[in-house]
Order: sequence, then C-alpha cells, then structure tokens
Amino acid sequence: MVMKRKGMASYIEPLFALLFTGLIAVTLAIVLPSDVVKVTPVIEEKEFENKAIILGNSLMSNPALAYADGDVTYRGKFDSAKLDSNLFKLAELKVDNLAVCKVDVATGGGICKYASSPPESFAFIAVSDIKNGNGWFSVLYPPLDYLTPDQQIQLLGNITSCLMNFNQNDIPKIFDKGLQTLAFEECGYEAATILDGAFPVNIRYSDDETNMGMLRVVVVE
Repeated sequence: MVMKRKGMASYIEPLFALLFTGLIAVTLAIVLPSDVVKVTPVIEEKEFENKAIILGNSLMSNPALAYADGDVTYRGKFDSAKLDSNLFKLAELKVDNLAVCKVDVATGGGICKYASSPPESFAFIAVSDIKNGNGWFSVLYPPLDYLTPDQQIQLLGNITSCLMNFNQNDIPKIFDKGLQTLAFEECGYEAATILDGAFPVNIRYSDDETNMGMLRVVVVE
C-alpha cells in the first residue's frame, strides 16, 4: 500500500510541474506582446530625439553659421553675416520658401551645402536674437543621392505641400513660440521637438556687438 502511494506521487509531481509550466507559458504569451508594443515606440521615440540632438550639436560649430577668427571656430557663437547669407532672414521668409534651401548667389553656398538632416527626414532650424528680435530660418534636406529623381520630387513635394497650408501671418510665431507652430503632425509627419528652444547661442554683429540668441531645431519624418 505504501509502495502504491509512492508510485502515485511519482506521477502527480511531474503532472503538477507540467501544468505549472503551461500556466506560465500562457501568461507570458498574453502579457509580453502588449509590453513589447508599449516599449517599442518609446525606444523609437528616443532614437528620433537623439537624431535631433546630434544635429543640433553639429550646428553649433557649423562653418555656415559659427563665427571664425582665423583658424579658430567659436562653438555657439554665430556670425550674423553668415546667417544673412546662408539662411532666410525673417523679412525674407514666406510660406512658399519654408521648404526651400537658400542659396547664396555670390558664393554658391547656403546652409544645405554644409549640413543635412538625418536620412529619410527633414530638419528645420530657426535662430532668433533675443535682444533685437532678428530671426533666421531654413529647412535641411536629407541625403538625396540614394533616391531616384522621381522619389526626390515626391519627397520634396510632400513637405512643400504641407507647409503651403501655413498662414503667412503666423510666420513670426516660429521665432516667438517655436517650430512646433508649423504643425507638421497635421500632415502626417512625426516631429521631434526636443530641441525647440534648447540651445542658447551668441550672435556676433561686430567686435563691439554680440547679443544673446536661441537656436531651435526640429526633425520631422
């Protein structure tokens, strides 16, 4: 009789272990997919914001913006003459050139010759002088070499069409309230606005005049 009970126990213990393992497997199958769905967008959003941070940091010492004295380039100190040449001044900014890279006729330069947005995205930058209200703006294009001419036209056409819906009277708000004013989400774009106001800079006009300013950066894709 004792031997029979021991024999039954030898069957029952593996059975309970098997049932317990099955219960864990079912629980993981239900819980884990929902957790993955929650975590994945967070990771993607962080990567997206990192792109904006890397771009913003590179712009702080970009030769198309930063003041240089001989061989020394001053990070975070922008040259007003370079801003005038390579970006659109507030007075020049219109709805139909919000998605256009300015080209300096005299030199053939422009900000897009020296900087680009991350692949498959667009970047928009705005520089504002806190003291006198001056402002400069530009789009940055992604590398286009890997796209066919038709794909380039479609890519640029989509962002241009989006910004054509912007109200001309609201352009000053880009510098007052930030680049989120452009409302890219309404056109189906995702926007990383983490640096919309995160970069203080100096703007140099002459040896005797340097004002505090702000660099705003937004990346959309």
